[in-house]
Amino acid sequence: MFIASVDTLKRRARVKKLLEAPRWDLLVFDEAHHLTAYKSGGKTKKTENYKLAEVLGEHTRDLLLLSATPHQGDHFRFWKLVQLLDPTLFDNEREMVEQRHRLNPIIFRRTKADACCADGSTLFARRWVHTESFVMSDVERSFYQALNEYLADGFALAKQQGGKAQALGFVMTIFQKIAASSFAAVHRTLRRRLIALTVQEGLMHDANLDIEARDETFSEAHEQIRMEWGLGGDRMDDLEIDRILNDLKRRLLKKMDEEQLALASDTFSEELETAAAEDAAMSAVAYALPEERMRIKQLLQLFPTIRETKVEKLLGALSVLWEQNPKERVVIFATYLGTVEMLGEEIEKTGSSPD
Repeated sequence: MFIASVDTLKRRARVKKLLEAPRWDLLVFDEAHHLTAYKSGGKTKKTENYKLAEVLGEHTRDLLLLSATPHQGDHFRFWKLVQLLDPTLFDNEREMVEQRHRLNPIIFRRTKADACCADGSTLFARRWVHTESFVMSDVERSFYQALNEYLADGFALAKQQGGKAQALGFVMTIFQKIAASSFAAVHRTLRRRLIALTVQEGLMHDANLDIEARDETFSEAHEQIRMEWGLGGDRMDDLEIDRILNDLKRRLLKKMDEEQLALASDTFSEELETAAAEDAAMSAVAYALPEERMRIKQLLQLFPTIRETKVEKLLGALSVLWEQNPKERVVIFATYLGTVEMLGEEIEKTGSSPD
C-alpha cells in the first residue's frame, strides 16, 4: 500500500517513477472532484491533477474515485470524471444527461441515511432546516451598493476589451463569490488587493527608473502591510514587513497563470477554496480597473464597523440551539467557532461562547 498527496505525486519525476513500477491493483483518489477538466474558450482544459489521474488510471487494474460532491452542477466536469472510469461510456456530456441510467454500473451513491453504527443505529442526526430572512442595515446597504458598482464596472470593462481582459472578469467573479460569504471576507480581500496594487505600482515606477515615486509607493505598501498583519515598529517587525513585501514583489513579477485564475473564480468551486480565491484576487493585479487603488480605498471607508447583520442572525440561532440542546453543546460550540473563523475576523467581536 502507498498513500500520498496528489500534489506530491503530480511532479514529473515522481510520475515517471510510478509508471516505471509494476501496475497497481487498485488506485483510489479521495476528494476526486479536484481532478478537474473544464471548458475554456471552446477548448477542454485539464488541470495537472486531472492529467495525473489520466496517466495513473491507465497503470492500474482498478480505479476508485471518492467524492461527496462529484457533480457540483457542471455536467461537463462530471462527464470528464466519468471518462476517467470508462472513456467509452458516453461521447459527450449531453449523451450522459440523456442516458444517465447507464451510469449505474460505475457510480455508487451513499447518503447519510445509509450510514449506521456497528449495532445498526443511526450514525448521523436528522437534519432540520429553518430559513431566516434578514434586512441589511443602512451602512451595510451603502457598502453593498458601492461594491456592486465596483464589480459592475469591472465586468463591463472586461466585456468591452474582450479576450485580453477576460482575466479581469475572473477577478470580479472572485470578489462576487467572496462577498456572498461575508462582508468581513470581502473586506480582507479588498485590503490585500490594495496592497498588491500598491506594490505593482511601485514595480512599474522601478521599471521606469522613477526612483522617487518608487520609494514613495513602496513606503505606502510598507505601512499597509504593517496594518494588515498587525505588526509594530521595532526592528524585527520591520524585517518581517520587508520579507512580506519582497515575497509579494516576486509573486507579482512572476505573474499569475490565467488557468489558476479561472479555476479560482469558478462558480462551482467549493467553499473550502475561498482562501485560494482570495489569494488569486490579490495576485492578479496585472488585470485592474483604472484608478482601482483609489476605488478600493473609497470602498474600505464605507465598510460597516458594526458586526454584520447576517452574522448576528447566525450567532443568535446558535445561541438558541445552545440553550435547547445541552447534550449537543460540544457540537454546537464547534460549529460556532468554525462559523466565526469562516466569516472572518468575527471572533474578536463575539466573545467565547454562544450564551
